Amino acid sequence: MTSDPAWMAAAACRGLTPNLFHPEPGDSRVTLHAKQVCAECPVADACLQYALDNGMDDGVWGGKTPGERRPRNRRNIDIRVYPIREHGVSAGYGAHLRRREPPCEACRLAHNQRVNEYKKSQKRESGAA
Repeated sequence: MTSDPAWMAAAACRGLTPNLFHPEPGDSRVTLHAKQVCAECPVADACLQYALDNGMDDGVWGGKTPGERRPRNRRNIDIRVYPIREHGVSAGYGAHLRRREPPCEACRLAHNQRVNEYKKSQKRESGAA
């Protein structure tokens, strides 16, 4: 048996029960808890890459379930990279969140403006009906 990769020593899951990261099918409560641990983990990207490189087809690795890893793995997409093409637009807000970082002020404001415009349009449409 090979030794654990060096990054595992810094993993947020170190010392937690493995059952948390290998929930029963359909147990969304446990899956969500595992993902929350991964969201705070400093080595989540390395963990996810390890799972992809080694064909791990069960369990939560790097915050991703097998179903979330499988399609991206088949298409060979580097899921660790979510480029922010432009700051100050609503799409940039989502890119920040996918990168597990707080949105910058410009992206947050653009997102809030878009949400407010959508709500206003819904009110106009419901009032016209």
